Formats: sequence, structure tokens, C-alpha cells
Amino acid sequence: MKLFHLRQFALIIIFILIACREDSMESPDDGIDHDMIAATDLAEEYLQSKGGRFGKSDKAITVLKYKDGALLFDTNTDDHEGYQVVEETSITANVDPGDYIFWFAGGGLSEVDEIDFDGEAQEILGTLPVDFVPQKMWIIRVPSDLDQPSMLKYDIVYVPRETGIQIRLDPKISVGGQSDTETSD
Repeated sequence: MKLFHLRQFALIIIFILIACREDSMESPDDGIDHDMIAATDLAEEYLQSKGGRFGKSDKAITVLKYKDGALLFDTNTDDHEGYQVVEETSITANVDPGDYIFWFAGGGLSEVDEIDFDGEAQEILGTLPVDFVPQKMWIIRVPSDLDQPSMLKYDIVYVPRETGIQIRLDPKISVGGQSDTETSD
């Protein structure tokens, strides 16, 4: 257990160093999403600490970035390529019951302060997200006993590096195959 805490501390330091570097140091031409790689590695370490083996389909990793005045996201759970703007109608992850959901603060963000689910989503989930790496990685596990599709509404509370001002946006998560066309907002 002590080794896990030491490794977690080392990872926190590494991610703080990554977060502190200038965005201009990242080369957009290399075609490699360094934030998604870092988020995937951290998610894998977390899941290994839980004592299980999990495949790509057992976790949803959403990387958040701030660029040109907008919060962007990319996730490993859908077929679109690249980052999209987070809007009220955005579905940031498509998951199944029992899956883990991870949010990672990537380039342009100094921190993600909170992942805050609305009351209905909290009733479904029963637990609140855990701040695994302070202000950098948030995690929650969807209950495995959900028997009907659900659309979970939540807020992302974040601070862009360029402004230092806290902002709140409210996208959604689809659990069990419900699409955005099935919701009524």
C-alpha cells in the first residue's frame, strides 16, 4: 500500500510538471495526443490498483483542453476524430453499466475543480466522482445494476490557464446506449 502511495505521489508530480509546461511546446504536427496518452496511462494505473484487468470498452476517458476561448473534449468511446467543443448538448462519453469514467485536464487548463452531477444523476450513480489526482483526473464508476438507458447530466467546473477564471459547463454522459436524440432538454 505504501508503494502505491509513493507511485501516486510520483505521478502527481509528473502531471504537475506536464501541466506547467507551455502549450507552445506541444507540436500539433506530430499527430500524437500526449494528453490522451497521459490520461490513458493514469487510468490504467488506477484500474490496476483496483486489482482487475479492464479492456478499452470498460472505461471512458475524456480529455479536456482549453483553446481559443473554448473548452474542448475528446473521448475514447466514440468514432469522431479529434477534439470537439463542449456544449450543453455534448455527450462526452458513451458507457455501459459497470464502466469507469475518467476526466483528464489537458492543455490550456490549469485545473478541473469539480465534476458535479445533477440530483437525478446522483440518484442513479449513488456515489460522487473521486478526485484521483487533485484537479487533474476525476473518476467515477457507473453502477453495474442499471437496467435501462440513462442520460446523466453533469457540470464540469474548470479554470483556463489564460484567464484564471472559474467556468462551469453542463454536458452529458450516455449510459447503456441512449442517444442524444432520445433526450428532451
